[in-house]
Amino acid sequence: QVRNEKTDEKRMRAYARIIGADEQDFRAALDEVPTMSLEQFTQVAQALFLIANQLSELAYQKILQERIILKQQKTEKALTKSEIKYRQIYDNLVDVYYEASLDGIILEISPSIEKHSQYKRKDLVGRSLYDLYTNPLERDKLVGILLERGSVADYEINLSDLDGTQHICSMNIQLIRDAQDIPVKIAGIFRDVTERKQAEAALQES
Repeated sequence: QVRNEKTDEKRMRAYARIIGADEQDFRAALDEVPTMSLEQFTQVAQALFLIANQLSELAYQKILQERIILKQQKTEKALTKSEIKYRQIYDNLVDVYYEASLDGIILEISPSIEKHSQYKRKDLVGRSLYDLYTNPLERDKLVGILLERGSVADYEINLSDLDGTQHICSMNIQLIRDAQDIPVKIAGIFRDVTERKQAEAALQES
């Protein structure tokens, strides 16, 4: 507490009478309160205001930072759950998902390929699709159709297994383009329909 150094004594005594205090005691009590000029008080008040404002800003920034961190943690947790769910689905696909460059290099292929062929996934990533097509020209034809249409559905091709066994596969794939609309790769799924085709052929012969 401080008081104005220019406070009038008569006014102080009058105030004491108003509040019912002893004038001498009131005066003695006020004498113990440090005096300060109005100019000094204004400077101190401004300084205190600035300090309070800075502390408030620091507190706000801390709260904001904590909220951002909490939001990031929630996002990361959600992404982790999503990634686990995606991985579980990806690892348990019945069909085979794959991605390949336009020139035929396998960029990605799902583990389900090991259920349908003698190949191991790790041995196929980075390998050329031309090594797997029974007739490599079929691949060139498929790419040409994709460049023209953008996608194909139930498109049949013939692939060779590790031991040379032939597989008839039904393809559902599309052409992937970048932000500049330039074709960059092919992605989609295929299913081995060899047994179905053989069964259909047997019914036609009977």
